[in-house]
Amino acid sequence: MAVVGTAQAIESSGSFSNAAEYTVTYQVITDSAGDGPAVAQGASGIPSRGVAYSFGNESDSFCFAESATAKLVGVEQSRKQWHVTVTFKHPSLSEQRDESTAGQYQDPVDMGWKISGSFASGEVPAIRDIDGNLIENSAKQLFINPPLMTDGRLDTLVLQKNTPNISLSLRANLRGRVNGAPLWGLDARQVKLVRWDYQILYYGAGVPYVANTWEFLIKSQQDPEFQMIEAEIGWTDKIIDRGTRFIRDANADDIRERYQAVMINDHEAEANLDGNGNLLEPDDDPHWLTFKVEPEVNFGLYFPDPLPGPFV
Repeated sequence: MAVVGTAQAIESSGSFSNAAEYTVTYQVITDSAGDGPAVAQGASGIPSRGVAYSFGNESDSFCFAESATAKLVGVEQSRKQWHVTVTFKHPSLSEQRDESTAGQYQDPVDMGWKISGSFASGEVPAIRDIDGNLIENSAKQLFINPPLMTDGRLDTLVLQKNTPNISLSLRANLRGRVNGAPLWGLDARQVKLVRWDYQILYYGAGVPYVANTWEFLIKSQQDPEFQMIEAEIGWTDKIIDRGTRFIRDANADDIRERYQAVMINDHEAEANLDGNGNLLEPDDDPHWLTFKVEPEVNFGLYFPDPLPGPFV
């Protein structure tokens, strides 16, 4: 049944210790004697959860509606008169750290973004030392399998947000993707989505919503003063151009004429190439080939950019 008229505030009380707390009682007249507390509590003028306290000439912009109770009055008469009492509370210290409780919202989907971060562990092969010198043996040869490892410079960013629904196809498509364009002040291919957790929850009278958690790994550009990790520029990988053959005649149709094996002391061996299939001289610096393996996506279509919060 619909509710007749608008709820009218008729009484208020408050308590003040470590934090303020108020109650406001509203009078509601319903259409029918068959209407119950849910109808009364939904009357126009009853504050929704998260609305700031206000009564008469006073208000408290940091004390929010938390709960409501509805009680039938005049039972022997019309059975249409209700008193709805709303409790307003000041957020606790833990709730104050949660921006979603410090604003007005009517359901969990209206809550804002929650953002956190940390460092992640991970190692990558060390190709250069802190002075920029290639890590080689005493005969000036690079190690085929680099024996030294260094920190992978990984950072984590965790975003949380409630949504009214979830697309499993989108979730599957975003898994393991990297940003194809600058994002959050970071260059392309420096952000990778590695985790998307979700849970279907319910509020009110069984209304469903989805609680989502997204975790990103961030690889920063290599430090300009420490060119240690030749391969570590986001998720763009570099490897040494090296192999057991080189190009002898690029115009030859026969593959046996086009390539020639690298032979050392009558044995097939590996040698460094110049990026065009030609042999490098032993003392030449190696050439690095660039590869992009992880697929790209425009995260800006799904996540806020810039990030909400005091980021610089």
